[in-house]
Amino acid sequence: SSYAEGEYSCNVTSTAGYQAASTFLDVSDPPPVILPPQNVSVLPGETAILSCTAFSSVPYNMTWKRSNHYGSLTLDPRIRVYSND
Repeated sequence: SSYAEGEYSCNVTSTAGYQAASTFLDVSDPPPVILPPQNVSVLPGETAILSCTAFSSVPYNMTWKRSNHYGSLTLDPRIRVYSND
């Protein structure tokens, strides 16, 4: 947790002397949790709706990709991508 974040130091003392070193512990936010889309079957000409949901404590970017398809999905007039921002 971020409670543990901060500077830590290691101090060593012996009859030969004293030495100290320090480091900083940075606690990062976890990656987004994704509820993946379900498989969908439709007949030609029917509308297919694919939904993907993500949860995160920090801002994120979600994109859709189609296997073996190079280029933007949004350039295909049959495909619409909606956001729930």
